[in-house]
Amino acid sequence: MTKVIRRRRPGWAEFFMRHAALASTRSTCNRQQVGGVVVDRYNRILVGGYNGAPPGMPHCPPDEDLSPDAHCPRAVHAEKNIVSYASRIGARLNGGVWYLYPFGPCLDCQKVIITSGAIGVVIWSPPVRDETISDNYVALEQLRLAHVGIDYFYMPSIIKWCEEVWNG
Repeated sequence: MTKVIRRRRPGWAEFFMRHAALASTRSTCNRQQVGGVVVDRYNRILVGGYNGAPPGMPHCPPDEDLSPDAHCPRAVHAEKNIVSYASRIGARLNGGVWYLYPFGPCLDCQKVIITSGAIGVVIWSPPVRDETISDNYVALEQLRLAHVGIDYFYMPSIIKWCEEVWNG
């Protein structure tokens, strides 16, 4: 007789956050690896993306300045890559929920999310209160003002899982 092995089936939030985390592993940026997916009301992934150089451009140089104040002139944020790709393939993001890993949008990207017609943003972890990332708090406040729901999904095992993917 064949024995059936039961596995734990992930919930939707975990499923989508794992996709966002997996997308982050494709990042060409040496400073931060960010990924995201946008999901429709039927729990279908519409589009995903990650930060890094635009298609066809050289990847971020290995000797780039990694200090928090430095910004790579060629890197595009994951959120902007998502919207750009959606426009290329004709995907409608209106009414979508954005899953972002490992943290929420910056000031510029929250505007892109709001303009896309998002109804929600799920962030892997709440932002750490730190003066160097105060822009993240302002961005979240702007999302709230635009009536975009904000939720957090924290699952420490995703870190280990991403490290295994990154390190091969």
